[in-house]
Amino acid sequence: FTSILYGMWFDGTDDKVHIIDSIVAPNDIAALSDSIRLEATINPETVATASSAVWYGAHTIAELRSETSPNIVDVPFNFGVDNSKLYLGTASAYAAQAASNVVGSTTLVAGTTYNVAFTIDGDDWEIFVDGVSDGSGTFASGTWNRSTGTAVSNFIIGARSDNAGTTFTKFFEGAIRDVKLYNSVDTSSLIGQYDGYGNT
Repeated sequence: FTSILYGMWFDGTDDKVHIIDSIVAPNDIAALSDSIRLEATINPETVATASSAVWYGAHTIAELRSETSPNIVDVPFNFGVDNSKLYLGTASAYAAQAASNVVGSTTLVAGTTYNVAFTIDGDDWEIFVDGVSDGSGTFASGTWNRSTGTAVSNFIIGARSDNAGTTFTKFFEGAIRDVKLYNSVDTSSLIGQYDGYGNT
């Protein structure tokens, strides 16, 4: 990736950043509760591609998942862009199809900077664009604690990984900056509109 004014630039082909790379996550990630919030600032170059997957979109902003637990894979969240909308997916033992996905309502425009976020509180979810709610509801499947526990896991910005953490797809094309994951759903600090340089 390239570091530029907007943050980290991802080429949509093979760029990604590993926060956790095929290890047991540190306690602040491994012990996430079922109330979490993730925020990021994005400037996507590609938004229109659609994915037919149950729990991941076409362009990944961030994904947290286990590789095994011990013989199934859990995905606390997959957050990205799909078919020009924000996308949030989750899976518990996804091989058994215990998975859900939801989308926001705002049509995203390529080359535009957005502050985006989601919260998951128990089984309830909400998506935000520029500090304003962009959709909310309750997951029907893929419901459980958002912890990866003692499983070998991956937390990746800009792509999703396969079960073994060795193959990567659904790359993000554009800029991502200021990714923040909280063990809380408090949205009082959400940032609103950004100008073209990522400033308020």
